[in-house]
Amino acid sequence: KKNVKIVRPAHTYGPGFNKSDNRVIVDFINEALSNKISIKDNGKSIKTFGYIGDIVEMFFNIILSGKDEIYNTCGKNIVSIKELATEISNNFKNCKVTYAIKKNKSNYINSDNSKSIISSSKYIDEFKKKNFTSFNYGIKNLIKWLA
Repeated sequence: KKNVKIVRPAHTYGPGFNKSDNRVIVDFINEALSNKISIKDNGKSIKTFGYIGDIVEMFFNIILSGKDEIYNTCGKNIVSIKELATEISNNFKNCKVTYAIKKNKSNYINSDNSKSIISSSKYIDEFKKKNFTSFNYGIKNLIKWLA
């Protein structure tokens, strides 16, 4: 029997992203550098984010000693796009968040899911993980990396 593990990460963020990455979190930081974040719709979509350091730790634990075959890997940060934009703008002086009047037809990953909530409860129960990187701290680290 082969020891195969499948890990399914949520929206991962943190240092290491390229400034030209087209994910919403990087787009918002790039826009914030010009003091204006533009949300393409009402900002109500919800995503589960996981900080890269937490996700890497989870990957290694699963690969080295996971008891099961399939795991979700994410943090505990369930955040709306509006909350994401606000969190990023709070790290910049005089940065404003604006909203599109009409929903923009372009999608980031060809997905229009209004909710993408993922749970790592299997991992948390098995490995007794209690502490995850706070969203605010993770955003600050990503901004430092990209700025």
